[in-house]
Amino acid sequence: MAHHRAGRSADAQQWLKRGLERINTQVPHAGVDDLESPENYLVCQILRREAVALIGEGAK
Repeated sequence: MAHHRAGRSADAQQWLKRGLERINTQVPHAGVDDLESPENYLVCQILRREAVALIGEGAK
């Protein structure tokens, strides 16, 4: 989101794509995995949604 705010949209999209890949592979999934710390899961999901809304779906 910092790259987006600085006007570097290509970098923002690249980092969002990398972040989404990491979330999909390394963050436990609700209803499937043991979340261990639900508050960390919620923070991660809120930040993911905010970044996708700001930067756009094209980074997926």
